[in-house]
Amino acid sequence: MSKDITQEKLKDLVRYCPETGVFTNIRFNRPTGAVAKTGYLTSNINNYPRLLHRMAYLYMTGSIPGQVDHINHDRSDNRWCNLRPADQITNSRNMSMRSSNKSGVCGVHWDRTQSRWVAYIKVYWKRKHLYGGKDFFLAVCARKSAELRYGFHPNHGAVRGDIF
Repeated sequence: MSKDITQEKLKDLVRYCPETGVFTNIRFNRPTGAVAKTGYLTSNINNYPRLLHRMAYLYMTGSIPGQVDHINHDRSDNRWCNLRPADQITNSRNMSMRSSNKSGVCGVHWDRTQSRWVAYIKVYWKRKHLYGGKDFFLAVCARKSAELRYGFHPNHGAVRGDIF
């Protein structure tokens, strides 16, 4: 059996509610989907495991983009208003803050060896130095200005509960 699926076949097997992001199995008339280790909702559709955020895109548009970005960083929130097509660069410009972050701001950290705050940003896989000095506020300003300049999403670096 082929792992490819069409919009028509998908609509024969499940219903998708864009307001809630819930998929319902037509045959059994019950919600479908389980949370994988990655946090994404998955389901066996047409005898093949599928990521439901990608199936939502296929269901609504008839095609699947290279990547689908969850705007609010919640991987289990498949409401249509929370999904957008993305490429690797666009998706990386809307990431949650890493759990190892200690400064509270993406791209800003304390350099113990030089006793200063350092701000940087990665653009097209290259790290750009933005600030190095004693003032945390200036480091944050440099980083936030660079995020605006390079088109980062306003949610970039937010913790899931802090997203507007």
